[in-house]
Amino acid sequence: MLFRLSGIVLAGVFGGLAVFAYAQDPAFLVPKAFTVSQKTAKLSLVLGDASAPVSAAWASWPVRWVFVKTGEFQENRDTVNQWLGSDGSFDPPIPAPGAVMVGVDFQPRLEQVDSSRLAGLVLLRSNSNPSLVVRHYRSAIALLRTQTGTAQDEEGSAVATTETSLSATVHAFMDPTRLMLGGAIAFEVSVQGEEVEGSRLFVKCLATGEVTQLETETNMCHFTPKNAGAYEVCFQYARRTTNDPEAQYDLFSGTMTFSIPTPQGVKK
Repeated sequence: MLFRLSGIVLAGVFGGLAVFAYAQDPAFLVPKAFTVSQKTAKLSLVLGDASAPVSAAWASWPVRWVFVKTGEFQENRDTVNQWLGSDGSFDPPIPAPGAVMVGVDFQPRLEQVDSSRLAGLVLLRSNSNPSLVVRHYRSAIALLRTQTGTAQDEEGSAVATTETSLSATVHAFMDPTRLMLGGAIAFEVSVQGEEVEGSRLFVKCLATGEVTQLETETNMCHFTPKNAGAYEVCFQYARRTTNDPEAQYDLFSGTMTFSIPTPQGVKK
C-alpha cells in the first residue's frame, strides 16, 4: 500500500528522529553563495546526516562525471581535478549568465549498512543479517544564479528544470531560484533513468532547521516552502541486486541544494 506523506513537517534535525536516519550518508553540493558574482563558483562536498554534516576532501571521492550547465553552454568532465581551487574547494567555471546547474555523479562504493537502517527503504527478510553490503551510488545537484544577466536570464530559465542522466536525480518542475513564496515546487525522482514511485524525500530549510518529509505518489510530490533561503533535498532508494557477488543491494542517494529568493530579491 502506498501512503502519501506529502506535507508532514518534522521539527528538529535529521538525526533526532528515527525517520531521519539515512541508510548511509548522502552527499550534498553546498555553494559558498547561491548567487555567483565571479566567473567561477565555490562549492564544498558535504556528507550528512544533516544533524552532523562533515565536509569531505574531493580527492577522496572520485567522480564518474561532473558538469556545469547554463542556458547557453554545458561543460562536462570525468574528474574534478581541473576545477579544484588551491584550497581544495571545487571551483567550476560559470560559462554564461542566468541560472546554473552543477551536477556530479560519484563513483559507486561498496559499503556495509546496518540492516535496521536499510529496512526503512526495502522489505527485508526476517532472517536478514545484522549488516548488509550495498553498492552505493551518490549523486548531487546545486542550483545557482549569476548576479548579472539579461532580462530573459533574470526572469527564469529552463536550466533549473532540466532532467539529467545522473545515477540518482531529484528533478524540479519549477525553478526554485525564482519561486515566489506561497508557490509550490513539484519534484520527481529517478534512478538510472527510471522514475521511482513511493520514494521518500526530505526537504530541509537551513534557516529554520525545519524538515518536511514527502513521498512520491505515482512519481511526483509537491512542496510549498514557508521561508526564503537555502534548502537541501534528499532521497534514498534501494533495490535488491541480481547475480552480484559483491553487494546484496544497490543503494541510490540523490540530493539537490538551492536558495529561494526573498520577495524583494526577485526582479520583475
